[in-house]
Amino acid sequence: MSMATYDLLIKGGTIIDGTGAPRFQADIGIKAGRIADIGDITESADEIVDAAGLIVAPGTVDHHTHYDAQIFRDSTCADGGQNGVTSVVMANCGFGFAPCRTEHQDRYMVMMENVEQIPVAHQRASLPWDWQSFPEFLQSLRRTKKAVNAMTYVPLNALMIYVMGIDDAKSRPANSTELAEIKCLLNEAMDAGAIGFSCSYLGTNNVHLDFDGSPMPCDVMDVDQLCEIASVLTERGNGIIQCLSGLAGQDETVEVSARLARETGRPVFHNVIATHDNFPIHKSGLAWLDSAREEGLDMWAASFCHRTWTEISLNTLTLFDSDETFRELTYAGSSDKSLALLRDDNYRARLREAYDPQKFIIVGGDLDKFVVISVGESEDHKTLEGQILGKAAKESGLETIDLFAEILLSSKGAAIFRSPNATATDPAILHEMFTHEYVIPGGSDGGAHLKIFCGGHWGTDFLVNLVRDNQIVSLEEAHHKMSGLPMSVFGIKDRGTIQEGMAADLLVYDLGRLYSDTSSYKHAFDLPDGDWRKQAKAGGYDLILVNGQVTFRSGQHTGTSPGVVVSQ
Repeated sequence: MSMATYDLLIKGGTIIDGTGAPRFQADIGIKAGRIADIGDITESADEIVDAAGLIVAPGTVDHHTHYDAQIFRDSTCADGGQNGVTSVVMANCGFGFAPCRTEHQDRYMVMMENVEQIPVAHQRASLPWDWQSFPEFLQSLRRTKKAVNAMTYVPLNALMIYVMGIDDAKSRPANSTELAEIKCLLNEAMDAGAIGFSCSYLGTNNVHLDFDGSPMPCDVMDVDQLCEIASVLTERGNGIIQCLSGLAGQDETVEVSARLARETGRPVFHNVIATHDNFPIHKSGLAWLDSAREEGLDMWAASFCHRTWTEISLNTLTLFDSDETFRELTYAGSSDKSLALLRDDNYRARLREAYDPQKFIIVGGDLDKFVVISVGESEDHKTLEGQILGKAAKESGLETIDLFAEILLSSKGAAIFRSPNATATDPAILHEMFTHEYVIPGGSDGGAHLKIFCGGHWGTDFLVNLVRDNQIVSLEEAHHKMSGLPMSVFGIKDRGTIQEGMAADLLVYDLGRLYSDTSSYKHAFDLPDGDWRKQAKAGGYDLILVNGQVTFRSGQHTGTSPGVVVSQ
């Protein structure tokens, strides 16, 4: 019996190749996980897929995730895997689990619970903790069955704590011996397969705070030392820096991203440029990015591109922590103490004075536009469910902040509010943002903030909303921005586009059948001990392939785990 020429043959699809080139129709022959041939193929295959009338495109690269714990128990990185994501990038913003000394494991998990709202119990049920060094972590990740490919930064907070200890890393610069060790360990991690390092630099007033409200090490570290650590990448001639330094065009801290690019000559992936219908912040953000590129800096910027929102309650107000007055609620010590603050007239007055919608663009911006989802068992405000908070406040003759507080009080903290979408809806703003040459869409935060939002479906929503329904971005440009461009920026030469010899990370779908329902989130009870998380109502792909194997067929995981750790 003769052997088939290909493992899988995709026949007659419309190919969007991820380079930005015009679409074309052809067959794709896949062998040993790679694209072997593209054209009119007549040879045999173990499986033949009829893709007539369907789009065949490269798998989506999710460049901003926190699946660092989840990937060890959930091979699909839900909800990314079923929404077209074939490669995830982990350990963003300086947060992660390696390197880590054994005695620091619990402390790392507490930090991650506070900054990314991943419960310690879930982390403990997921992480094998069979490593201390970063190379040992990568070995563990390689052993783990994965339905997606994984790339990872070295998280700078973890690296500093490993060398300096937690208290010292948060309170002083490294001495010369410690700085040399940090650089040596970064080199070691990149030799083992890390794609670079990640950090945040947001100062003391930000939403990434420790359990006691204090800033994380790299948010307040000496910038000269940050650049000295980054010089490792210059000396190596490879690697990328991910830097969360605030909203481009608004926060002065974004200049840290520019300085890193200037002093290292390496690509810097800046987070974030944002859009908003009421505040033209994208204009100043893009102007900042353009000026960096005109200077010759290898600067790229991420931007949220999907319709996503947060659903907050008294226990999930940490996203307002960038303001110190709101932060008092978060760190009051208990729900009862937080409610007591809201009853205090002096505190309420300070809260009114502190509230500025532009401070909170990252979570929707304006409490006036939050919707009251539930008031729990409160009868006092039951009629407000489904209403917009600002409108209800005006009709009640109250300041919005005061009605927000009164609802929390009457519901004993159980009330839930839905924010506006985290992105603009104005087509002109979205077109300007997502056709910009150096803006890369995405930012799912996948694996994090499980009780308040879901972002793993971002690629699907991008295709549904900005490509199909509103024709703001072409399908060719969308897949270039979702796959070919990020892989190029990350220095990955054999993934992200449909070309002979490239890894066969592919999507097969009918654009008309993709769906993304933004009416509400579902609850998925797939966390450890049957706990729930928010889940987007999105999907519709016929096939998703990772390294030539079908991982999802009509939305159902096939049980295969062909993902690998990807490095430069």
